[in-house]
Amino acid sequence: MAEVESTAGATTSGEAADRNDRLLLEYLSSNDAPCPLCGYNVRGLTRPVCPECRHRLRLTVGVSDVSLKWFLAAIVPGMFSGIAAMFVAIPIIVSPLSGNGSAPGFIVATDTFGFLSGGFALFMMARRKRIVSMPARSQMWLAGIVWMIHVLAFLALLGVAFGFY
Repeated sequence: MAEVESTAGATTSGEAADRNDRLLLEYLSSNDAPCPLCGYNVRGLTRPVCPECRHRLRLTVGVSDVSLKWFLAAIVPGMFSGIAAMFVAIPIIVSPLSGNGSAPGFIVATDTFGFLSGGFALFMMARRKRIVSMPARSQMWLAGIVWMIHVLAFLALLGVAFGFY
């Protein structure tokens, strides 16, 4: 019901802000509600500021029960691949410097895939509101495609590593 707004932040135009403040205070006069920032019960406020954390409160519309399961399922393989790519990059960089020659091409390709995958996961995180607002079926398909790409890449890596092709 209430959302935190920085006390240093700008408010909406005077009349609309006053009306929203009155509606918020009217609601809080008879209803319990936690401050969205600190969790303090702001019931009975006389002004739209949390007495605990001193942040300005404002009336807003929110959603309940947002499911993140398919979004998380879609970004996990990319985040794992991106983190693994950082570790795989160390021997790729150090090997030529120590005189051991360059790393095998499939290792460099695998590392490149990991960095691209991690970058795509970061891209999806930046677009998370758009992805989470998609229908659950579309989110499920996105997660399935991401996982399928990663499983196929892993199988290709194993095939090259063990000389199957």
